[in-house]
Amino acid sequence: MKARHVLVAVLALGTLATVAAAPAAAQETPANATTPAGTEQIDRNTRLISAEYDEESGEAVVTIESETLQDVTLTDASGLLKGGETAQRTVTLRPGERTTVTIPATKSGGYVVVAIATRTTLYGEPIETSADMFQGSATWETAQAAAVGGGVGVLALTGVIAWRMRSGGRSKRRRIS
Repeated sequence: MKARHVLVAVLALGTLATVAAAPAAAQETPANATTPAGTEQIDRNTRLISAEYDEESGEAVVTIESETLQDVTLTDASGLLKGGETAQRTVTLRPGERTTVTIPATKSGGYVVVAIATRTTLYGEPIETSADMFQGSATWETAQAAAVGGGVGVLALTGVIAWRMRSGGRSKRRRIS
């Protein structure tokens, strides 16, 4: 009887803790709640809209938006790993306009890193490049092709094993009568 009371008390406390935690979780707001979906806030006035890497030209394509007139410097930060000079570009952003900047970028370990410097912030944006095994990025069709290939391989191996088991393995056995 005592164990039943303890079990009921534990379940009641667990339920109460869950119900009490739900409103607290609903009140939390992300750090950059004012940032539109799909963008990253660099500083108070600057937003990163998109960042991509063009494999053919070897350039990073970065789109930035600013609320004030300001100069922003983009640097090929992954090029610093190789030492020496690295590509750098300074552009003037106008309020409310989206500016697209291309900058030569160095691939390093499957990534390209572009540093974006405003007056107050130095922001690094890693851009994942495609693996050398694929041309472009892996898609749903790539996953489907891999699944079908794996399934066919398993089916073929199962068929070979079944045929060998049925035919007696490597050597034929003789019946002694």
